[in-house]
Amino acid sequence: MLLQLGELELRGRVVDADDGSPVPGLSVFALAGLERGESVGSGSMEQDGERWEFGSVSDAEGRFALSHLAAGRYLVGVDGSASRGGAMVEQQLAPGEVPEIEFRVPRTGSVSGSARTAAGTTRTARCSRRRA
Repeated sequence: MLLQLGELELRGRVVDADDGSPVPGLSVFALAGLERGESVGSGSMEQDGERWEFGSVSDAEGRFALSHLAAGRYLVGVDGSASRGGAMVEQQLAPGEVPEIEFRVPRTGSVSGSARTAAGTTRTARCSRRRA
């Protein structure tokens, strides 16, 4: 496989499917080489003292950026969406463009409850799981 580094970038945002609030901490990847049956996802590469990162993680505002992309067609997905049949979008990249993609990620469940400490203080917790 030949890895082509480029100057193009793809940006976007990961948000909650129900209320549109930002979803931080999800991995975002791009699969390239679709015409040739190849794929390049996330990871990193170092050559001649220079390091390139591939893939991204959504920040506190749900934003992400995928850099060092060459012109071509990509499948872009979020946090395991390729293996779970989740949302992936096809995106064509061309010089002079910086496309923006929005992923709307559903919640798959939540757990909430209360616990009482030995001193009688009540603690409440809530945890939500998301699936791309």
